[in-house]
Amino acid sequence: GMRPSAPFSLSRTQRAEPLEPVYTATRVDEADRTILELDGKPAEEVYDAGIGIPPGDLSDDHFLMYPLGVIMDGDPFVRAGRHILANGGLQLFCSVCEGQRLHLMRTGDILVTTAATLEARRRHLGGIQALIDFDCAHRAMAVEAEGLEAQYSGLFEGMETAGFFTFG
Repeated sequence: GMRPSAPFSLSRTQRAEPLEPVYTATRVDEADRTILELDGKPAEEVYDAGIGIPPGDLSDDHFLMYPLGVIMDGDPFVRAGRHILANGGLQLFCSVCEGQRLHLMRTGDILVTTAATLEARRRHLGGIQALIDFDCAHRAMAVEAEGLEAQYSGLFEGMETAGFFTFG
């Protein structure tokens, strides 16, 4: 087998924190990745109430700040929102299954959480020479929407970096 000549480590950066509302996806169009009902009510209505906005004020941008997600082995995994549909459905980039438990989440500061993860790896390894980075495309959308491209890329200065954006 292959053995690396230098120490390495795997990390996962997450900027979403679960909030109290936990919903059950009670009606889903799995092929279209759309939640039609949460807890037996129209999905958009439940989501609006969860994030505290008046009915009808929801826009796709709210998904960046308040995504839905699942908890697996104690860790949050975002199910990034794509569109609010005219029928009140919430279309996601990720798959969703009927009966799935979904947490309302709030995103934190992407610069702070990424910098903290990198610093923890630096301390653990004694430095970082190179990084293979697989970022969720939703992170790229958030960085761009928040106008943080220069600051975000600056976090990786001094490291040889390769990678790409993924869907998940």
